[in-house]
Amino acid sequence: MFCFFFNLFFLFLSYFNLFLFVFVFVFFVLLVAPEISKHPKDTQAVEGQDVVLHCLVEGNPKPSVRWTKNEEELNLAANPRLSSAIINDTHNFTITDVHLPDAGQYRCLADNSVGQTTSSAATLTVADYCKYSTQFTNQSKTAAMDFRLFRLQ
Repeated sequence: MFCFFFNLFFLFLSYFNLFLFVFVFVFFVLLVAPEISKHPKDTQAVEGQDVVLHCLVEGNPKPSVRWTKNEEELNLAANPRLSSAIINDTHNFTITDVHLPDAGQYRCLADNSVGQTTSSAATLTVADYCKYSTQFTNQSKTAAMDFRLFRLQ
């Protein structure tokens, strides 16, 4: 009888150890907090251009990503010039037809059930585009010159 309970006790311990191993494996190995391995980079653009910022995010479960401008979360659905797309684990944030007020600091925020993280800030600088066309007369020839002035904001 003693041997029976002794074996039963060690059987319980072996199942408990197996349960503990599986719990630790699932919790610490399979579930991974979001990690940003490629942060968005500072970008310069001229008014009217399209701008794309990239953020490589990994984690398990797959993190959801949001974007902020100057520490305020962006509502991509409310602005048709803003969009995001995911290719593999790279989250791409696009500003179509960039304007001067789009200048600022952008970050990606990633979160899942295990945790959250924020990228370093990427500064978007937008230049004003003015186009002047001037004509000069030189020995009965007309030369048209195109001046492009960039004034950084």
